[in-house]
Amino acid sequence: MSNIVRLVTPVGVGKYVFINEPQTKFDPNGVYNVSLVMSEKDASPLMTTLDEQLELAKTQALETAKPQKRDSLSINKPYTREYDDSGVETGNIEFKFKMTAKYTTRDGEVRERKPTIVDTKRNTVNEIVGSGSKLKVAFNARPYYMPSANAYGVSCFLSAVQVIELKGVDVSDFAEEEGFVSTAIAEEKISAVESNPDDF
Repeated sequence: MSNIVRLVTPVGVGKYVFINEPQTKFDPNGVYNVSLVMSEKDASPLMTTLDEQLELAKTQALETAKPQKRDSLSINKPYTREYDDSGVETGNIEFKFKMTAKYTTRDGEVRERKPTIVDTKRNTVNEIVGSGSKLKVAFNARPYYMPSANAYGVSCFLSAVQVIELKGVDVSDFAEEEGFVSTAIAEEKISAVESNPDDF
């Protein structure tokens, strides 16, 4: 299918945020991913747009599927309702986005990529973005039909993330120890000495 649309989410709260470095637990090539949670009210316009894409996927599935399989089509929605640890609905909607860290061009060349991360002023973000951060996500929505599973749905391919409110990775469980010190920290300390305000 070629009905790809570019969309941007409302502000939501990030869950399972892997946008600075790819996650390799399930794919050795690496996958960037993030789930975004927001109230059903905030999510409603995006849900409507994605439902329109689902209808396109359904149409394609009905045109492509074998006649005997058309009545047993399954649907993979690009969003789900959120449940708490007790299995009770929270009233929120969860969207999932992903990007493979490597892809192969038509010429057979393997290339690497990563999502763009910016702040509220569209400056590049270098800080680690953790779960609980307030984010907006730019993504490409693509309807699909998968004959092998006789299922249709919409894939949400991560493109860029805007950080509205940053929550970093919690390291409060650790005490300071002797040993490795980040080069970035060392360079920061040197820079602080070399750029003494008294020099100006």
